[in-house]
Amino acid sequence: METVTYIIISTQDSENLNWSGLEQTFESCRKSVDGTMCLVSWTGQMPNTFDGVTIINTMDFEECYQVMATSDWYEETEE
Repeated sequence: METVTYIIISTQDSENLNWSGLEQTFESCRKSVDGTMCLVSWTGQMPNTFDGVTIINTMDFEECYQVMATSDWYEETEE
């Protein structure tokens, strides 16, 4: 089974990214609460899509799950 890798990059870098080979598009990728970062993932080997892109964080599923629960990525809503 191939591994899914998750990375965080700046939203500015992601706007000009070639999204082919990735599991989402710019419109569908998860963005931080303040909109400055986005989460990108792929299965298998890293595509060359990220040439010239600064990667803020590289994670596996467990690490990604923990990061997505932080206040940078998740806002509690009142019900």
